Amino acid sequence: MRTGVVSLMLLLSVAGSLAASEAALPTYKEVFRYVADQEDLPTDEGSIFKLAVESNAEYLRVNPSEWFLVVRVEFLEGSHASKPRGAQGNGPFYVFRETPKGFVPIGTMFGNAYTWGSTNGRLQFDVNSHVSAEASKKTRYVLQGDGLVEEKQAPPSATLPK
Repeated sequence: MRTGVVSLMLLLSVAGSLAASEAALPTYKEVFRYVADQEDLPTDEGSIFKLAVESNAEYLRVNPSEWFLVVRVEFLEGSHASKPRGAQGNGPFYVFRETPKGFVPIGTMFGNAYTWGSTNGRLQFDVNSHVSAEASKKTRYVLQGDGLVEEKQAPPSATLPK
């Protein structure tokens, strides 16, 4: 963080998400069923398979004992347009923590691409999204406790006194 800039941490909520204390999603099939339910996509067997095939799932290892699964949601319709992502490619990325009992949802990011890393063992993402044909923005998401939070910087007028 830069000196003089106040950073606000806003907790992201995932409507209907499982709390960390609840049962984890035991299989990939259940992960994609969860995603389909959150995105209001069909949840029949064929649609879950289609969602899994068209989406991208990436494993991230933050340290030797901590793994995460990020799902870039794609569900193509007709003319190769993705229902969840829209024309500019912006859409959801679901992040899950892998546990011995399965996958626990920890948050959702929105954009068209991300990079990730960790600082002092703390997972963080920089997510890009298109605002218009000429403009884009970057949003930082960090793992805080059992959830993903969006890190927002206060407006320039809200600087700390010297």
